[in-house]
Amino acid sequence: MLPKFEKYLESFNYSFPEDSIASKPTSPRDHAQLMIYKKKDEKDSTDIFLNLANYLPKDAILVFN
Repeated sequence: MLPKFEKYLESFNYSFPEDSIASKPTSPRDHAQLMIYKKKDEKDSTDIFLNLANYLPKDAILVFN
């Protein structure tokens, strides 16, 4: 890998408590936690994926792989 790219990837490494990592999917799946970050206010909150559309601009396009 290129050194710049390696440095970029390294910025995504962080410690996370094991007990905070889900070991199985939530049920129902659309009730998984969703982190919301409001850039304008620089505040974060949580919701569930079921409500994702409430946070997207009117003409937003989602691409799933």
